Amino acid sequence: FNIEFITNCSIKLAPINQYTDEPIELPVLERANYEFLGWYDEEDRLYTRTTMEPRNVTLTAKWSVASSEGLKYTLNRDGTAYYASGIGICTETNIVIADIYNGLPVTSISAYAFENCSTIKSVTIPNGITTINDSAFKGCFNLTSISLPQSITNIGECAFYDCTILSNITIPNSVKTIGSGAMSYCKSLTSLTIPNGVTTIGRQAFEHNTSLETITIPNSVKTIDYGAFWNCKVLGTINFLGTEAEWNAITFGDKWNNLCPTTMVINFLG
Repeated sequence: FNIEFITNCSIKLAPINQYTDEPIELPVLERANYEFLGWYDEEDRLYTRTTMEPRNVTLTAKWSVASSEGLKYTLNRDGTAYYASGIGICTETNIVIADIYNGLPVTSISAYAFENCSTIKSVTIPNGITTINDSAFKGCFNLTSISLPQSITNIGECAFYDCTILSNITIPNSVKTIGSGAMSYCKSLTSLTIPNGVTTIGRQAFEHNTSLETITIPNSVKTIDYGAFWNCKVLGTINFLGTEAEWNAITFGDKWNNLCPTTMVINFLG
């Protein structure tokens, strides 16, 4: 019988032709920044020496992101997934959140999980996490960069509030909700692009981003809430991916652009 391999990476393995029903040693793979979880058959069963059967089989490698040691994870109520819930005993400054913990997926970052963690300089969030909850990284004033995956759909209130030296963040196209104060006081951001699909820019979402010069807003946005860009004092350009009529149809909250430059230009690119 034959054993074929799908490695899910650049590693190539030749099939194994097995002429006896004696168990064989399966290859153990190594890959930078990943942990090899094992070989799984077509029915998603872990395939080992003790589970081998004398039959043709295609085995697929499973990987987990090599995450930072010591981070805290909490099992959700229905016992189907974990959420990242704190810095725990982790001493790393460039943290990587796990995609799998104790054999279950990690699907969110809890409210206040890393609030005021002044040691964090960068964060890598794996694909599979859908929600960054309220104040998750609030007050991480040494955070300079964060990698958001395409699985993120919701950025909670004050999620990155007061991350004062965060200079670059790419909001993925999967995001549908940006909460109130989500990126307030991110004073080092110079440009932002709101992804298509977002319908509401929350209250004070980007207030006091005093280095923000340009922002791109899609025509999916129907509401720009109270004080959304309050005191973005160098915000000179808004690129709106729609028509002037669509812009005028947006519901604007009070003081949405209070203390922005009076010379601010809105470009209609629809």
